[in-house]
Amino acid sequence: MLAVGHAAYARKDWPAAMKAFQQSAEAGSAEGAWELSLMHAHGKTGVVDKEEARKWLKIAAEGGAVKAQMFLAQMSTFGRGGYEKDDSLAFEYLTRAADQGNAHATHQLGVRYLHAVGVAQDLDKAIEHLETAIERGSKDAVKDLKIAKNKKQGGVVRGIKKGLSKRLFKDGRSQSKKNV
Repeated sequence: MLAVGHAAYARKDWPAAMKAFQQSAEAGSAEGAWELSLMHAHGKTGVVDKEEARKWLKIAAEGGAVKAQMFLAQMSTFGRGGYEKDDSLAFEYLTRAADQGNAHATHQLGVRYLHAVGVAQDLDKAIEHLETAIERGSKDAVKDLKIAKNKKQGGVVRGIKKGLSKRLFKDGRSQSKKNV
């Protein structure tokens, strides 16, 4: 039924597209639910129905439609489209999309671990997600991977310097000066 809906949509036969997407969604197709949510959101039913759009969007995301998961993650990240800002919900949907191999979602998870958005900062996880995103074709993740690696290296260097300074300087004076 999904293909029938797409064909009807291409012909701008909104009632036929709506019927096909509705049947597809009711039969359990997450993609059908996604398309149905778009029909309601864009008023292809004759009226914009945000409530129905959100209902079918949630069904689509829960059913595994990556586009719906990504859309809900974005709406939850920024608190748009009638959704509250909720970084943990956004993180959940990004994780679901990344688990299905979506490069953009994987990149966004890496960025969240890098900058501690909705999750504790974890540079190792950031690097792991960003490398995976690059393997999946994300060119945007390259810059963030460099930032994560530099940040991790900087933390190691700072830790070494801090440890050395504790040994070298006590009471504000250098140990070498004490020994002179």
